[in-house]
Amino acid sequence: MPTSEPAEFSSPAPIRAQLTSDTRAPARARDLVHEQLDQVGFDTQNVVLLTSELVTNVVRHTATRVVGLEVEVV
Repeated sequence: MPTSEPAEFSSPAPIRAQLTSDTRAPARARDLVHEQLDQVGFDTQNVVLLTSELVTNVVRHTATRVVGLEVEVV
Protein backbone atom coordinates (compact mmCIF):
# COMPACT_ATOMS: atom_id res chain seq x y z
CA MET A 1 0.00 0.00 0.00
CA PRO A 2 1.56 3.34 -1.02
CA THR A 3 2.23 5.90 1.66
CA SER A 4 1.59 9.54 1.05
CA GLU A 5 4.21 12.05 1.95
CA PRO A 6 3.14 15.25 3.73
CA ALA A 7 2.66 18.18 1.40
CA GLU A 8 5.61 20.51 1.08
CA PHE A 9 5.14 23.64 3.14
CA SER A 10 6.83 26.89 2.32
CA SER A 11 6.24 29.54 4.93
CA PRO A 12 6.20 33.19 3.91
CA ALA A 13 8.73 35.63 5.34
CA PRO A 14 7.83 36.94 8.80
CA ILE A 15 5.97 40.23 9.05
CA ARG A 16 7.11 42.87 11.50
CA ALA A 17 5.06 46.05 11.83
CA GLN A 18 4.87 49.07 14.08
CA LEU A 19 1.26 50.27 14.26
CA THR A 20 0.17 53.61 15.64
CA SER A 21 -1.74 52.90 18.84
CA ASP A 22 -5.16 54.23 17.81
CA THR A 23 -8.57 52.88 16.84
CA ARG A 24 -7.25 51.81 13.41
CA ALA A 25 -4.55 49.51 14.84
CA PRO A 26 -6.77 46.42 15.34
CA ALA A 27 -8.06 46.55 11.75
CA ARG A 28 -4.55 46.99 10.36
CA ALA A 29 -3.29 44.09 12.49
CA ARG A 30 -6.18 41.89 11.29
CA ASP A 31 -5.35 42.71 7.68
CA LEU A 32 -1.66 41.89 8.12
CA VAL A 33 -2.35 38.58 9.84
CA HIS A 34 -5.01 37.60 7.31
CA GLU A 35 -2.68 38.37 4.39
CA GLN A 36 0.15 36.36 5.97
CA LEU A 37 -1.94 33.27 6.72
CA ASP A 38 -3.92 33.42 3.50
CA GLN A 39 -0.66 33.02 1.54
CA VAL A 40 -0.31 29.48 2.90
CA GLY A 41 -3.99 28.56 2.76
CA PHE A 42 -4.69 28.58 6.51
CA ASP A 43 -8.14 29.17 7.93
CA THR A 44 -7.59 32.63 9.37
CA GLN A 45 -10.77 33.26 11.36
CA ASN A 46 -9.58 32.30 14.87
CA VAL A 47 -6.10 33.78 14.53
CA VAL A 48 -7.46 37.04 13.13
CA LEU A 49 -9.99 37.30 15.99
CA LEU A 50 -7.29 36.66 18.60
CA THR A 51 -5.01 39.24 17.00
CA SER A 52 -7.79 41.80 17.00
CA GLU A 53 -8.55 41.20 20.68
CA LEU A 54 -4.89 41.46 21.71
CA VAL A 55 -4.21 44.63 19.75
CA THR A 56 -7.46 46.20 20.98
CA ASN A 57 -6.40 45.50 24.57
CA VAL A 58 -3.01 47.11 23.99
CA VAL A 59 -4.64 50.21 22.53
CA ARG A 60 -7.25 50.49 25.29
CA HIS A 61 -5.24 49.57 28.36
CA THR A 62 -1.72 50.89 27.83
CA ALA A 63 -0.21 54.29 27.34
CA THR A 64 2.02 53.18 24.46
CA ARG A 65 1.97 55.15 21.23
CA VAL A 66 3.09 52.24 19.07
CA VAL A 67 1.93 48.62 18.91
CA GLY A 68 4.53 46.13 17.73
CA LEU A 69 3.25 43.20 15.68
CA GLU A 70 5.26 40.22 14.52
CA VAL A 71 3.77 37.31 12.59
CA GLU A 72 5.70 34.21 11.59
CA VAL A 73 4.15 31.07 10.15
CA VAL A 74 6.13 27.99 11.18
